[in-house]
Parts: sequence; structure tokens; C-alpha cells
Amino acid sequence: MSKAKEFAFYPLVLYMASVGVNAQMELRTYVNESGVVGYWEQVHPSYTNFHKNTHTFSTLWTEYSKEFKVFYHNYQVDMHLYGNDHGYYKPFYCIVNFEFHIKKEAYILLPFLFSLVHFLLLF
Repeated sequence: MSKAKEFAFYPLVLYMASVGVNAQMELRTYVNESGVVGYWEQVHPSYTNFHKNTHTFSTLWTEYSKEFKVFYHNYQVDMHLYGNDHGYYKPFYCIVNFEFHIKKEAYILLPFLFSLVHFLLLF
């Protein structure tokens, strides 16, 4: 927990990185099926969740909000609902998947950010 405000460190890092990525259009770019470069209006962080009992990781994502308290609440809800799920993703509906299995011919323009706390993928 952060001593100043009693917030957990990991969601603070996720939020700060998400703010930076969402502030820069160049960090939200993609290439569509026709090869045209565009950009996402907003992106949501995808991140690893470490399971202490099995020493494995799973991937979660949390809906981004410009308001820190809303983002932090979203993170807490996701961890409560899906944090113990050892599956690969939490269920999602009408959300674009930003996890990539990169092929040689793929054009990947989105940033991959890494944290020293855990590996952190933001899309």
C-alpha cells in the first residue's frame, strides 16, 4: 500500500501508464485489415496477475477511466471478481482484445510497457 493515500502500488502504476498512453494518439495506433493506419479513441490496460498459491500468472484487463478513483474502483472490482481465476482472461463483452500473438506479417504499433513489479502489458 502507498503510505500517503493507502492505495495499492500496482493499480497506481497501471493508472499512471494508462494516462500516458491515452494522452498520446501515437501510442494508440493500429493498422486495419486494409492496411490503413488509424488510432483507438481510448485503450484499456491489460496486465498480469500473479497467483501466489500456484506461482503462475493470468492476464486481466481493467476498463480505463480518466478519474483515478473510478479506475481504482474498477481495478478492485476486477481483482475481487477475477483475481483468483487461473484462466487466461476475465470474461468480457463488446471489448476489443488488445492481447497479441504476433505473426511475422503483423504490424504492431501499440506500446508494450514493462514494470519491475510485474510484467505489465498495456494496449
